[in-house]
Amino acid sequence: MPMPAGDQGTLTVAPGATASRRWSRADSAGWYDFTIAADGFERRFAGRLETGRPGVSDPAMALHLAI
Repeated sequence: MPMPAGDQGTLTVAPGATASRRWSRADSAGWYDFTIAADGFERRFAGRLETGRPGVSDPAMALHLAI
């Protein structure tokens, strides 16, 4: 199921089950940022999928510096 950039969707998976989710990289210039969480566990994944072509710097990299 494609997800638009910025979608805060939640995918709930029953114990022992598997699931997958897909989203377009086009709207984010190849950047991704998502979190997987379960009881007592949380892991965040963020980065850019490398294509070998010129890319765009992380658009959110300096947001904390905004005045």
